[in-house]
Amino acid sequence: MKHARPNSIVAPLALCLLCSAAGRAADVELRRTNDELRLSNGKVELALDAHSGYFRRIRNTTAGIQHKPAAEGVWPFGIWLGTRQQPKQKVAEITSDSPQRMRHRFRGSREDGTLEMVYGALVENDSRRGTGVRLEVRVRLRREWDYFVVTATLQNRGRDFVTSFYAGQGVQLIAIRRKCPCASGARRRERACRTAA
Repeated sequence: MKHARPNSIVAPLALCLLCSAAGRAADVELRRTNDELRLSNGKVELALDAHSGYFRRIRNTTAGIQHKPAAEGVWPFGIWLGTRQQPKQKVAEITSDSPQRMRHRFRGSREDGTLEMVYGALVENDSRRGTGVRLEVRVRLRREWDYFVVTATLQNRGRDFVTSFYAGQGVQLIAIRRKCPCASGARRRERACRTAA
């Protein structure tokens, strides 16, 4: 990403979270339980912190596979603010212990739903001072999908440059398939398939 000048809008970033599932699809829904939001369609489920929007779990509900540890990484997004010479002067990330706060709403139907989250002003993780950066995140799920499409838009109204904008940092768990979809009987291809799964 190029350095974003203050008072400019950074082009949207898209992230596709794939959780292969062959189960029966249910209606797309967003449920809230205590401090958690759950976006699901019967095949896949995304569990988020209801206050910060942190992605706690990405799960294939059909196979019972977790695709990330609950308190690991930067999910969905993080930014660095600074200059070309010192690009990491400030850090604002959405983590499990994040000071970030968002407002959310769900738009959709039984067939197609979008969770919209708005961070009016991201704050530095350490000092908790405002950065002047607004973040809008949209998580879309359709009834027949076994993946989520996550898009984001940044608007920088602060004094500093956005020097890095990143998504999904940290451990990701990948299930090893018992039956490889590659040509059967070829051990070399099975190993290649397992590492790519």
